[in-house]
Amino acid sequence: MTNIWKEKLTKNGAFNGQLAKLEAEQIFDRGFMSLMTNFTSIRSFRKVIKRGIPAVEPELRREDLTFLTGLLRSAVGNRYFADPQKILRDHRHVELAKLTTDTVLQTTSNATDAASIIFGHAILDAALFDFCTACAILAPFDWLRFIGSRKITLDELHKHPELDLLGDILVAALEELERESLLKKADRLYALCQPPAGHQGVIDYTYDRERLEEIDRLRHDIVHRIKIKDPIPKCDELLLYLDQTGFHLMSLPNHKYDLRLPSLGTSASSNEAPKSAT
Repeated sequence: MTNIWKEKLTKNGAFNGQLAKLEAEQIFDRGFMSLMTNFTSIRSFRKVIKRGIPAVEPELRREDLTFLTGLLRSAVGNRYFADPQKILRDHRHVELAKLTTDTVLQTTSNATDAASIIFGHAILDAALFDFCTACAILAPFDWLRFIGSRKITLDELHKHPELDLLGDILVAALEELERESLLKKADRLYALCQPPAGHQGVIDYTYDRERLEEIDRLRHDIVHRIKIKDPIPKCDELLLYLDQTGFHLMSLPNHKYDLRLPSLGTSASSNEAPKSAT
């Protein structure tokens, strides 16, 4: 990430608030579009898998039965089974083939849920970072309480405007935040844009940090413990919660900084926003 404040948003140390608004809304809009398109893609992906499983099931059953029958009748059948002919006569291979197919189908369904949680978590994480970045570009001085202390030499103060120096520190802080957890990004948005009592960014939704933390742990277990074969109870509800959380947290900078969506022609600043430099 480049120091956008130094490169585009200041001139002789003076902050160009109008240009900052345009830049911030481009990034804010990018987060919105990511939420909209990517969660729609996840829902479509899940529908295709769920509707495709019954369609492909008969073919998979034939393939599994054919494979097992061929193995029992082959020259190597006796090497793997005590009495392959008896298995064939008793039709026990039919039950085993059915069990194999059932296991594959269930594993496919479970893996689809696991992948959906990973994708949904990643989409929300990226969108929240965009929202945080938009806030930083528009109101850099609001970040002073988050970036800690840094010693600045008299030589730096003499050579560089105050906002240029702050921009360098903000770039480092944003790069660090990008590597932080989804929860840290959500916490930062809440700290920056504390909503008023009764604020409702999404209808029939209540922000629950503990629930978000549970989903974060679930994603961690899926990725790091390879838990892709276990069913995920109420997966669709978890994905809906991630989706709604994105729009809820998007409502915070909208409320605090009046950030709008230029892609839908609702920007309060301009109909033609410049391409983002971040």
